[in-house]
Amino acid sequence: MAKLAAIRPKVIPTLRHLGDLLGYAATRRGHDRQDAVVAAELTASAADLDLPAGLELTWLGVAGVSLSYPGVRIVIDPYVTRLPLADLLYPAG
Repeated sequence: MAKLAAIRPKVIPTLRHLGDLLGYAATRRGHDRQDAVVAAELTASAADLDLPAGLELTWLGVAGVSLSYPGVRIVIDPYVTRLPLADLLYPAG
């Protein structure tokens, strides 16, 4: 009985993860189709955005973007470039 009690905490989460995986696998095609529809809706050309000639805007995911102009690239990612809270509360100068 003690062995069963020791194994049970490890087996239950494993079975739960396996069930989640099987549930996702059963609905994956539907998710993939919906992802393709949303990606097509979000796709925009430079003409749609009225960007200056040569400027490219690339979405990196979540809130990250890359701005490219011949010879220059600026990457903005708030999770990487975020200022520490102390700098916002007590700015230098």
